[in-house]
Amino acid sequence: IIPFEQIKKFYQVTYFLELNQLEIMADDYERLFYKYVPNINEKTNVLEVGCANGLFLKRLKKRGIKKFKGIEPSKEAYSVTDSTIKPNIINDFIDNNLFESNSFDVACSFQTFDHVLEPNDFLQKIFKYIKPGGYFLQVHHNVNSLLPTLLGSKASTFDVEHIHLWSPKTMKLILEKNGFEIVKIKNITTGYLFGHALERLPLFSFLKRNLIKLSKWLKLDKLIIRFPVENMVIVSRKKPI
Repeated sequence: IIPFEQIKKFYQVTYFLELNQLEIMADDYERLFYKYVPNINEKTNVLEVGCANGLFLKRLKKRGIKKFKGIEPSKEAYSVTDSTIKPNIINDFIDNNLFESNSFDVACSFQTFDHVLEPNDFLQKIFKYIKPGGYFLQVHHNVNSLLPTLLGSKASTFDVEHIHLWSPKTMKLILEKNGFEIVKIKNITTGYLFGHALERLPLFSFLKRNLIKLSKWLKLDKLIIRFPVENMVIVSRKKPI
């Protein structure tokens, strides 16, 4: 594993995912948030760790949530964050001294936990910032899901940026180890742009290149497809006092 200081530099200058795909992902996260986190109202205080350009938090603001914070290490993602929520975003990695203990009703982490170098340390920080009875909503890859099962190491799940790979079993173990109680773990359907999905398939380069050209010519590259092939939702809770 590359040393943390080097990884930190990489993430600060990392390539930023295409905006259209991020919009689809934010739609999915918004739907899951309101489906699995109970008692959401305008007073709910939300933390998102790894918030990219803040599209999910922007949706919460439109829904009437007034108190929210985001943490995002990428300078590029931070630079294109909407000005209406940018003051609520911290352009850094999660740390022990960013907020008071027991500050948030809900913490969220989307496609982030695979990238974390020290997952126990990460969870302990989240646990510290959530109020007793508060929820932690995660979405990321499931190493036992359909895509990695069929394609093995050629699946996009096995990415050099994914330092750890998780299954429902290992997520349950590490969350309980760090004081959380499990509410729900299940595979989910995720939306993809057809062109984005083609780019991530393990095909011969000439075949992939021509399929991408064909999809653009047929105007299928912006088509949204939905499959339950690689991601899971994990809902846990900090036990009430």
